[in-house]
Amino acid sequence: MSPPLSIPPGALVLDHIRVVDGDDIAEDQAVVLLGEWIYALRPGGVDPAPGRRVLDLRGRTVVPGLIDSHTHLFHSGAFSPVGSTLGANLQAQLAWGVLGVADVGAPAAIFDLRDEIAAGLRLGPRIWATGPMLTTEGSHPCEVHLDDQLCHFVDGDGAARVAELARADGLKVVLADAAFTPWPTPRLDLADLAEITAAAAAAGQPVVAHVDSLLDAQDADALGVNVLGHPVFAEVAGGGSLPLLPVHSTLSAFAGPRLLMEGGLLEADLRHTPEAVQQDWRQRREEPEVFLPGWLEESAAWEAAARANLRAQIQAGGAVLPGSDAGYWLVPHGLGLHQELEGLVALGLSPQDALRAATLDAAEALGWSDLGRVRAGWRANLLVVEGDPTIDVGALRQLHLILLDGRVLDPSSAGGRGPSTQPDAVCIGPGDCGEDAACDAFTQRCVPACEAAFDPLSDCGADAVCLPADGLPDGPPACRSLQVCDPYDQDCEPQRYGLACVPLDLDTSACLPAGGAALNQSCSVDADAGCRPGLYCSPVTARCLALCDPNGPETCPEGACQLQRFAGQDWFGLCL
Repeated sequence: MSPPLSIPPGALVLDHIRVVDGDDIAEDQAVVLLGEWIYALRPGGVDPAPGRRVLDLRGRTVVPGLIDSHTHLFHSGAFSPVGSTLGANLQAQLAWGVLGVADVGAPAAIFDLRDEIAAGLRLGPRIWATGPMLTTEGSHPCEVHLDDQLCHFVDGDGAARVAELARADGLKVVLADAAFTPWPTPRLDLADLAEITAAAAAAGQPVVAHVDSLLDAQDADALGVNVLGHPVFAEVAGGGSLPLLPVHSTLSAFAGPRLLMEGGLLEADLRHTPEAVQQDWRQRREEPEVFLPGWLEESAAWEAAARANLRAQIQAGGAVLPGSDAGYWLVPHGLGLHQELEGLVALGLSPQDALRAATLDAAEALGWSDLGRVRAGWRANLLVVEGDPTIDVGALRQLHLILLDGRVLDPSSAGGRGPSTQPDAVCIGPGDCGEDAACDAFTQRCVPACEAAFDPLSDCGADAVCLPADGLPDGPPACRSLQVCDPYDQDCEPQRYGLACVPLDLDTSACLPAGGAALNQSCSVDADAGCRPGLYCSPVTARCLALCDPNGPETCPEGACQLQRFAGQDWFGLCL
């Protein structure tokens, strides 16, 4: 007979608790935690003693911390700008028991955020990150708007683009995005995809692919993609067979429009979702006419196809990794993964299989060998929930304790770090940046602060302008870097996105989304009411005037080119 297990001083004991560990269930156990690790499991019934803390948890269950395999931490889920919600997103993930996430599309600052959390400088879920997406002009996620922080365009240079992302844990590539837009979008060249997957394999980086159709999935499978970022959401007709690549479930992304219109996104469970995001969703529900024509109707078809194809994947024994797409339109952080698990059970997974998929299977897919189990020697990232989630997966919403690295977690402190004196430091909010600095919500980097947004006399230098740091009208001013350009040549690239080169201060002309107002038509600073490229919205007349080079040949369609001056300094020319 082996001697009784000794419990070292300083241990925390979860006593008289049900343990769910992968495929195994054990009743009335004591889980002994020591520091960051699970020290031992033994039969329940540990006597309190000096130096140890024993919690009687009868009727409750301990499971590994949840892992969301598909998130976008830098995005809020709102349709309109609401400022940075990164800190709130981290808090929401932790508050819902999501202790690890795969972020599959974010600015490069995600790598610094990942590393700071891993080093214990910030509190947040463990992060596996791809950084920016490898895509082609006009495709997801830059179908209509150029986001050079999120989109790295590939055109015959796949290996070089992979090399730029050497800090990434894996790569996100967009093969196609034909379904989500009412107009044709380009497809990534298959030679580029093959070059990306080959370079990624050599670097040890798994590749996640955004796909739409059966053909996309088959091409991804044939050319070395490791995981499909979504189930195919076009109907598979004619008996076509889906490849059994592992797939991120992302049911929440497809269900969001239906839940919104049915009121399901306005429930009390959004308590960890920022009020500005909830208000954005309420406004969309009240004014559905603002959606693209037919989008709500099409989304129902996408949801039906995705559910059918995911059910086929489950029935065929293919791997399904629960991923919510949190941060995409209408998908809340943290809560989205619970919606995902409940949706997978509705499609045929048992509650225990769904739980395993969001813990051990997800950890193995991300290469996290210390997470996903309740066993001695594994990290003590654990959830204690009311009831039995192997019978009702909804029990995972009833969190009693969240343990992160062996400590009882207070999610409200997530994200905090304190001011940094380092230039270009990653930031979550203004408090992360030192004196005379601001947090640029578009890059999540500390940048120099400035006096007043849109001030032509801003001192941001020749490669930045003073704009609201959060993109909101009254946001704090910051020196934001934009694509600089020549207003007379209108040389903004790529031309596909219809960018306008606009004089913004005495030092800098920069590329901004162009509006549709023509010469002499009324305009405003709002992008939707702005002027076409080559025109300038006069703050005096609120009309579009033609830009011209006062030192060049005469090009004015009307009037003459007159030099504009501000505070006694030359600025730019207008046709007057």
